[in-house]
Amino acid sequence: MYCLNLHPGESLSEVIDMLRGDVAAVKRAIAPEHPYEIGLRLGNRAAAEALLPSRLAALRQVLGEGGFIVRHMNGFPYGKFHRTAVKTRVYTPDWSTRERLDYTLGLARILASLLPENETTGTISTLPFGYRGATRLSDCLRLVDEAEKGLCELEAETGKNIVLAFEPEPDCVAGSVSELLACLAPARHRTILVDTCHAAVVGERTSDCVRQILRAGFPFLRAQISAAIVADSSQFETLAGFSNPVYLHQTHVYTKDGEKVAAFPDLSAEALAYLRRNRNLTAKVHCHVPLNWRGSAVFGSSAEEITDDFLAECRRHGAAMEIETYTYEVLPGELRPPCIVQGMIAEEVWFKHRLQSTVAP
Repeated sequence: MYCLNLHPGESLSEVIDMLRGDVAAVKRAIAPEHPYEIGLRLGNRAAAEALLPSRLAALRQVLGEGGFIVRHMNGFPYGKFHRTAVKTRVYTPDWSTRERLDYTLGLARILASLLPENETTGTISTLPFGYRGATRLSDCLRLVDEAEKGLCELEAETGKNIVLAFEPEPDCVAGSVSELLACLAPARHRTILVDTCHAAVVGERTSDCVRQILRAGFPFLRAQISAAIVADSSQFETLAGFSNPVYLHQTHVYTKDGEKVAAFPDLSAEALAYLRRNRNLTAKVHCHVPLNWRGSAVFGSSAEEITDDFLAECRRHGAAMEIETYTYEVLPGELRPPCIVQGMIAEEVWFKHRLQSTVAP
């Protein structure tokens, strides 16, 4: 399953064109004879359109004709997510606002309609409340509880259990799985999503994350499979080529023994200056790089931290595993495929082989 937040396009018409174009081409290569599951992303504009009965029917028709299955949606970016300065705007509106609540419940209603007829559970990924320092946790939790009530009502009405999958991200109110567990109580319609890129940046072991989630009483329903940049601090000049005005690239710095010694909110001049002054350290950068990229003579990725143990846990619990590399347009040329379709296919093939090499639970 590939998360479709890598495609520009904020209107429902643009989403439909993408499904008929690039995503259909990926399906022909990956699953020509079988349904192809996708992680659908609808921003606020597209979601508002899809709530209109005629437009929702059009979306359902395109998904059916294309042989696509939707069980999971991306509800993290509310507004425009490509070709603009996203940075901290990706965390707004946050969970202290009615806009976030209404948007998320709208997505839930859409997903309830898109789920396969004989299936009752789907998930919507969402931000871990908001950006750290920009919102109060207590304000967020009040609306998260309102979302739980709304999802209960939706399940009573439709028979569909739509679960919010809160996604820890560096420098957010909950930047890690452990931080999220400390402030989010289990409920029927919420869980915690493990993103393997984010976990690598903050220094969490993904298999440990799964066990913590389960011990806390949450179901483990979804993981995002992605890779961060891992670089020796001596390579700060080359690392600067990944900085861009579109996305934040939170940068955490570790000793060779794995002790965190510094953290920066972006791959900024300050972060690069720190790396220049302090050698023999390892920088982990929140920049999603293709899973199939084998690294270079200069640096590599955290793909090796996607362990057999973690993948076995995902399979054991039936968790959806969603590839999420949304950065193709801003990656340096040597990492950028000739087109998005080729990049998606290469990652799907890599992940299929990776799963085949994992011992079944």
